[in-house]
Amino acid sequence: MERNRVAGLFAAILFLAAFVVATDVAVAQEEKKADEASVLPKKVAEWIDKVTIGGQMRFRGEYRDPVGYATEAQKSDDDFFLMRTRLNINVDVTKEIKLFIQPQDSRVFGEEASTTASEDNLDLHQGYADLNGLFKIWGPVNIRLGRQELSYGDQRLVSHLDWNNVGRAFDGVKFVHEHHDLKTDLFTTVLSEDGPTDGGTGDASDDDDFSGLYFSYTGVKDYVFDAYL
Repeated sequence: MERNRVAGLFAAILFLAAFVVATDVAVAQEEKKADEASVLPKKVAEWIDKVTIGGQMRFRGEYRDPVGYATEAQKSDDDFFLMRTRLNINVDVTKEIKLFIQPQDSRVFGEEASTTASEDNLDLHQGYADLNGLFKIWGPVNIRLGRQELSYGDQRLVSHLDWNNVGRAFDGVKFVHEHHDLKTDLFTTVLSEDGPTDGGTGDASDDDDFSGLYFSYTGVKDYVFDAYL
């Protein structure tokens, strides 16, 4: 009788130990699943922190008298309403690599033939990649590659022409170097491509390119000295 009681007690202890182990395994598996499930939201949150979204919606009314001087028809007066909408998307991929995309819709109120018409007003105003400090020559050299605005000095020679309802952007590459108070910009862009795909000759000499070198010195207080080449 005593032996049966000991055997029963031993069996109960074994059952209780097996239950505790099984419970611990189940809890561990649930915790592992919870950890795995939380990895994806963390990665998504990390990427969301890298993205900055902004934009612009600009309205402007104009009255011109005359509208222009090229033809007799332009010498009359006119009034119209302009609208420009831009969406800015900036992605900090890494500390050295940044992406920027800026689609734009530019229109004049009433320019479409009817309320169901759709003009091709949507375009890519800017879209470029910044490669910052990938190599150094007496200081970091930053590279901007893609469609971008250029604006230098008092903007009389090179400007992004922000007053215009469309604005101005250039397709090309820009190198920027800063050393103490001296900043140097070297850029080359393509204004017009005369290629075989658009009915051109495909001769590079027929392309319209725009390149330049810009220096800016700020070593004298309250003054900025700049030069173009």
